[in-house]
Formats: sequence, structure tokens, C-alpha cells
Amino acid sequence: MTQELPDNVVESINDGNKIEAIKRLREASGMDLASAKAAVEGYGRSAPSDEPSEAVLSALAAGRKIEAIKLYREEHGVGLREARIRIESLLAKSAPPDTYQTAGGLRSLVSMLLAIAVVVALYFWLTAA
Repeated sequence: MTQELPDNVVESINDGNKIEAIKRLREASGMDLASAKAAVEGYGRSAPSDEPSEAVLSALAAGRKIEAIKLYREEHGVGLREARIRIESLLAKSAPPDTYQTAGGLRSLVSMLLAIAVVVALYFWLTAA
């Protein structure tokens, strides 16, 4: 969705003078600074795709998750949290299911060993009596 801007604003954008374009847009429309800045920066952009580039995919394939997040943020202009969520969803889709361990894996192992130790101690206590 491209917003119609006055001709003098479009001219300033095309000249590469965003500050002048924002100033002209504010004068013409009475917009606040943040809205005018967003309108000028968003002018002419198509709706962004959330598909990752080849650079992001190759970073993921090489196991460089942080680099992939950084590249995705730069390409799509999103925040750290949104980029991290998107990259982690790509990892979850591409990884085989057996590569993930349950969250309580270590706790379960410790609990099981403790239970075995209690049973062994109980056995020796009962047989010694």
C-alpha cells in the first residue's frame, strides 16, 4: 500500500533529501514528526517479504545462528526478538526431530539416579537387619 505524497515531497525523496521531504510533508499535511518520517521512509516500498535471503540460509546451514539473526534484522528491518523468533522457527523446520532433547533431560537423569540410590540403600538397610 503506497501512500500518495505531494509532488514536492516525492521530488525531495527522489533527490535523496529525506529531511527536506519530511519537513515539506509536515507543512503540507500537518502530520507529527514521527508519522511524517514513517511516511517518507515507507514511500515506494512494497510489502516486505519475510523470506530469508540466501546469505541468511547459508549462515544457518553453517551453524552461525547469531550471524543469521543479524543478517535477517538488516534485510527486513525488524527487531531482535522478531528476527530471533523467525530464525528459530526456520531452524525448527529444518532440523530432524531427534536432534532436540527434552527440557528436563538432565533433571530426569539426576532424579532417576537418586531414586536408584534410595532403593539400593533401602535394600541394604532391610537385608542387614
